[in-house]
Amino acid sequence: MRSLVQAEKVMQIAFVLPCAMLLGWGLGWCVDHYFHCSWATVVGLVLGLVAGMVSVIRTAVTAMNSISDRGSK
Repeated sequence: MRSLVQAEKVMQIAFVLPCAMLLGWGLGWCVDHYFHCSWATVVGLVLGLVAGMVSVIRTAVTAMNSISDRGSK
């Protein structure tokens, strides 16, 4: 059961980055649409990319640490 939980955490990486980018793009588009500033969509997309990458790195580091901890026991 423990390996299935670990596999789910690693599979989460495939969904986090696109979802963060989509959310950032959507929020940037909304700001762009309502406040008429043409740069907000790009800024939202970049912020979504950065947030997604931070989450991916955190998840990967956590997964690698748990694998190395399990191997040392």
